Amino acid sequence: LNAHSALFCNICGTSLTGAPDEHRNTGYNTQQNPNNANNPNGYNNYNNPYGSYPPPQNNANYQSRGFGGVPFAFDPMGGANPAEFVADNVTYGDVSKVVQQNTAYYLSVFRNIKSFGRSKFNFSAFLFSGGWLLYRKQYKAGIITTTIMFLLYIANLMLSCFVVNPITTHVIDNAGVSSSDLSYVQLANLLSQYLMDNPSQYLLFCLPLLCSALMLGIMIFVGVRANRMYLNHCVRTVQEIKSVSNTETDLSAEYTARGGVNVVVTFCLLACYMILRWIPLFLT
Repeated sequence: LNAHSALFCNICGTSLTGAPDEHRNTGYNTQQNPNNANNPNGYNNYNNPYGSYPPPQNNANYQSRGFGGVPFAFDPMGGANPAEFVADNVTYGDVSKVVQQNTAYYLSVFRNIKSFGRSKFNFSAFLFSGGWLLYRKQYKAGIITTTIMFLLYIANLMLSCFVVNPITTHVIDNAGVSSSDLSYVQLANLLSQYLMDNPSQYLLFCLPLLCSALMLGIMIFVGVRANRMYLNHCVRTVQEIKSVSNTETDLSAEYTARGGVNVVVTFCLLACYMILRWIPLFLT
């Protein structure tokens, strides 16, 4: 049995939001004795709004239900109180309905941001930047970031194919040797000498590196700011949902539609990336 205010099942972690009538628990407040015969697990929740801890490992009833082994306490709220306000008219419980996936991580980070002003570096956001923003339904920031990264990637690709490669080929031809006969060090020395003698070509040769540096800078920025951006997005979403929804049914439907993640966009971006990776083969 779960507490009335629990957002997730304390055993399997299943969400208890969206269909309140299916999770009514009229007998919860009557089980105050852990040894009560009506409590087959031999433990109760003690009015814990986050759910309860599993019983001892030697509890036969617990192990007979398939939950044997080393018990552990999983808190889907990441230590945050569902009733605590994170912003005006927005609680951590409301935010969890928007996050939906991986609430333990994000709510813990949100609590540290609000309480101590400290965040974490989000490696998923760093690696995928615009893709992560779109995956988490931050469409405005995701479209802007993805567009900038796309343009920088295309510029890098074009400059490499139509500027760097011709310069490298010209240097090798002037040296009168085959590219297979040159080591990396020898080729680097030839390029360095040629670029020193032709300063105008040096800037063009470095443009792809500049594009790569800008892309890396955007990835680092998104990784550093991702959690704060996502917190602001969740707060705005909850406030917008509450301003247009009057009933619990409407709220549940809006949280389902606007919360969670967008898996489709992940596959679309992956397909686009694979296509872009094949473009150089056709250009050369």
